[in-house]
Amino acid sequence: MRLITGYKRCFQSSSNISKNINNTNTNTMKELRTEVHHMVMKLKLNVPNRKRSFIHKRFYLMSLLRVNGVKLKEIGSIFNQDHSTVVHGLKKYADLRRFKDALLDEDTRELREQFGGHFDKPVFSIIYDMRNA
Repeated sequence: MRLITGYKRCFQSSSNISKNINNTNTNTMKELRTEVHHMVMKLKLNVPNRKRSFIHKRFYLMSLLRVNGVKLKEIGSIFNQDHSTVVHGLKKYADLRRFKDALLDEDTRELREQFGGHFDKPVFSIIYDMRNA
């Protein structure tokens, strides 16, 4: 009996946790999307431009959105691009980060300062993921 009671208590507390995480994730996700959307419009990153600094900023924001669970299609709609272009940008950003590109760090410094403290570490919950699978 103790195991069952302890299990129920654990299950109830984990369900409360998952409700709180679910609410904070959706609020945080909406805030992140709106802030990134405003930044994209402000910097005109949704307009075709092949300059290095624009591409680095675009890659950083795409990666930030993807790490926080935004779907590829939604990211593409924010940047006025196809989901396959977003996948390509995420791969290139990962390569540049792996090689510790100094120009990437220089070009994205302001964005990292603005978004770094709020959205870099998403909250994951196994219970939330299992319920929504």
